[in-house]
Amino acid sequence: MLQRAIALAKAGDSAAARVLLRQIVAEQPDNGPAWAWLAHCAETVSERRRALEYLLILNPEHEASRRALEDLGDEKPAKEKLLAPQPF
Repeated sequence: MLQRAIALAKAGDSAAARVLLRQIVAEQPDNGPAWAWLAHCAETVSERRRALEYLLILNPEHEASRRALEDLGDEKPAKEKLLAPQPF
């Protein structure tokens, strides 16, 4: 299914690719390549951000995802939000 989603994305059919990719990550939340392609095909900035954040939780060393997330703005990745001290 992932190969089909990638083929759809490469062919420019992001909407169909997203449907498959969302199904894949729901069934296999540790599938890094699916999260990466979902970020690539994301419909909204917030969906792209969530996919990149989750990918970085799975693989903190994934520099391309870190740069892509930084390009979206200064909001901290999900893992850093969880680890950041919370105000009282």
